[in-house]
Amino acid sequence: MHGTLAIRARGADLVAGALLVGAFLALLVLLDRVATGSNPDQWFHFAISRMSQGGLVRLLPQAEDVGWGSGFPEKEFLFHRLTALAYAAGGERAIRILCRALSCASILLVYWLARRNAAPPIAAASTFGLMIANPYMLFRLGMVRPHVLAVFLFVAVVGSLVCRWRVLGFLTGMAFALAYHAVYVPAALAAAFAALALVQRRAEPEAAKSRLAASGAVFAGVVAGIVANPYFPSNVAMGWTHLRFAFSAAASLPGVHVGAEVLPLSASTFLRLFAIALAAVVACAAAAIVDARSGEKPWDRAILTAAALFLV
Repeated sequence: MHGTLAIRARGADLVAGALLVGAFLALLVLLDRVATGSNPDQWFHFAISRMSQGGLVRLLPQAEDVGWGSGFPEKEFLFHRLTALAYAAGGERAIRILCRALSCASILLVYWLARRNAAPPIAAASTFGLMIANPYMLFRLGMVRPHVLAVFLFVAVVGSLVCRWRVLGFLTGMAFALAYHAVYVPAALAAAFAALALVQRRAEPEAAKSRLAASGAVFAGVVAGIVANPYFPSNVAMGWTHLRFAFSAAASLPGVHVGAEVLPLSASTFLRLFAIALAAVVACAAAAIVDARSGEKPWDRAILTAAALFLV
């Protein structure tokens, strides 16, 4: 009986995963028809991938105006190593396939996390609402940009924290730092997870210890990834520059012209795009409070709520 139920659950998961991936890819096809040419940065990543066929790109004379002619500060090392391999296998088309595959993997990983506390229909509906029904997220997941790898690795970090897998936490934290400049995102999430463990330590000391170890592993991985980057320390400088630039862009500095993607969204636009995600966060937080009052310790639900906030 138990074996039959397990087989049925596995079958339901396979169907749900196939439907989620199918819906994502189908919507991307429709989006490509109306948003062609809306991602000019992809040509930069195609070029870096092509130039990387001969090894690491240390100089970029084409960008002499921003100082890269004397030294290219690569902040997305791991992403460009993967795209270089893809380019060698099949050119730009292979890079597009790689990015689509990473986004599909992110969606399936979110579904797997949701399945820890929900049945297949609820987990699939939640994943669809958070990742696919959101036009902003859908558009970003369909891009040829380094953040598609960063999103996947971020969700993997969440999984390692929830499951308290220290080795995986170290590896995913390290991979994130090698792949993307925003290393403060997994570091902050690991700190939040550690804070929850400290709150928990009196009631469940052993569980708190394992959670602290998992968060420490993620943080150690992030530090290791930063230092292991062949472009260190220029990768740190570029990450800091991008963070400062995003904040200064919001200040409307005289004479500074920036693209719309680094400017904060208006409140109305944010609510329109992320209403479903915010509703899910509120629902998770409410459920966590109810469980806590009943004497349960829903730490997994609490960290998933925090992760959803970071994703938003």
